[in-house]
Amino acid sequence: MSLTSDALHAGRDFLNTQLLGSLFDFKSGEVEVPTSEHGHYGAAKGNSFLLLHDDSNFQLFRSFDPVLTFITSNHNNASYWQDGPQKIYDLGQDNTLRFSETTAPVEVFGFDHDPTGKVVIYNATLPIMPDGQGGTLVGNIDFHNVALDPSRVSFVNQNLMLETHPSLVPLS
Repeated sequence: MSLTSDALHAGRDFLNTQLLGSLFDFKSGEVEVPTSEHGHYGAAKGNSFLLLHDDSNFQLFRSFDPVLTFITSNHNNASYWQDGPQKIYDLGQDNTLRFSETTAPVEVFGFDHDPTGKVVIYNATLPIMPDGQGGTLVGNIDFHNVALDPSRVSFVNQNLMLETHPSLVPLS
């Protein structure tokens, strides 16, 4: 899929998070440019996170509502610890996506344009297989439009559930 198609898809998803409610009770979702100083919680419908700065350490804990993440910068770590449905748009380069205790469906777009991007799965060993549409499934994480090389996926075991960690999880 082209970058234009990914951008149109991302724009549609973003508008869907921003226009919530009914005809007479519209609400807007929340957009945040997160920092690396603390963990984040997507505690309401319509949350979108924009990673605009290189070398950031974004960590999202226990978000049970759908969340969008747009990674428009490079060399980032974006971590999802026990999350609800996610849509992640990786529009940068050399980004690492980390997941643990994830049971909801996750969709990743743009990873086909990030050939140095990596995936780290904590506390699980998941099958890596084609998604039937030109992408790759790693458990319930669908990497659209990329035949993900298994060398880009690591599995790491920790002695604790990362979603219950009291602060930012150290990078490994």
